[in-house]
Amino acid sequence: MINITRRKERACRVKRSNLKTYFMLPLKISSFRMIYRIPIYHIVIYHYVIYFVSADILCRYSVSVIRGSGLLPELFLCTFLISRLFRFRSRATFAPMKILLTNDDGIYAPGIEALYNAVKDMAEVSVVAPDSQRSAVGHGITLSDPIKTVAIQRDGKLFGHATSGTPADCVKLAVCALLDHKPDLVISGINLGPNAGIAAIYSGTVSAATEGAILGLPSVAISIDTFTNPIWDTPARVMQKLIPYLEKHPLPRDTVLNVNVPNLPYEKLKGVASTRMARSRYVEIFDKRADPRGNIYYWMDGNMEIMGDQDHTDLDMLAKGYVSMTPIGFDLTRHELVGTVADWKVKL
Repeated sequence: MINITRRKERACRVKRSNLKTYFMLPLKISSFRMIYRIPIYHIVIYHYVIYFVSADILCRYSVSVIRGSGLLPELFLCTFLISRLFRFRSRATFAPMKILLTNDDGIYAPGIEALYNAVKDMAEVSVVAPDSQRSAVGHGITLSDPIKTVAIQRDGKLFGHATSGTPADCVKLAVCALLDHKPDLVISGINLGPNAGIAAIYSGTVSAATEGAILGLPSVAISIDTFTNPIWDTPARVMQKLIPYLEKHPLPRDTVLNVNVPNLPYEKLKGVASTRMARSRYVEIFDKRADPRGNIYYWMDGNMEIMGDQDHTDLDMLAKGYVSMTPIGFDLTRHELVGTVADWKVKL
């Protein structure tokens, strides 16, 4: 009788000791969920059913053996069928997220390397970027020359493909020719220097993301608000945090999320602000020079001039230490003026 009681207690002790492990499973699988794009409740239900049912069955089985009820075949068959069912269903819904990375600073830039390292464990990552600096080329594409590509290795492994084209070319080429799959998300960056205010119009970084949106893909441009001593870890970690939100709240078609991050340690960021694009323009200065042969050339420089109300704009919130997120589009129509122009009744 004493032995029977001890065996009962041991069986139930096994069950209780495992409960702590089962309750901790949702925490352990959070990173797993980022890689496999399935709702969290599917994973929780899967693990809870398998482990709780299995533990309960095994505990009751140990008692039944003691009592000599002979339920071994039925109980183990039940456990096997339940585990097989959920394994099959979970395996069928697991699909790694596919992310395309690009930029305008070139494939060797530290910003895209930091971004790659931040997201490589969250998804299947492809990199297609310019072979050299292409800043401020806007949405230019290559029509009169061939676009050359070279596979780039890092640490003995394929890192991505460098192209002779523009940032917009890189996205077109990746989606239409280089990749054997359609990306679930296009991320352009991390750009050295902010792309806030009017800078977004000139930016190759933003234009690469815009090309992704034109192709019907959710797209994000991300930049750091400095040209010197960038803290790359900060925007990289911001992007890590943002990806699950983009999965849960997909961007509307024809929309780019333009993200600008202060050059601060991650812990010192004040938060995230949804912003509008600031009204601004560049005031250019041209430095006139002559080469040794007397040929005149110019270096362009200048400063950004802020115009109008800046409250809660991308430039305003960046200056206050917030991550700025601005949804932008590429429909350039001033819709409120279409009727006004029609009222001109122009005759030819």
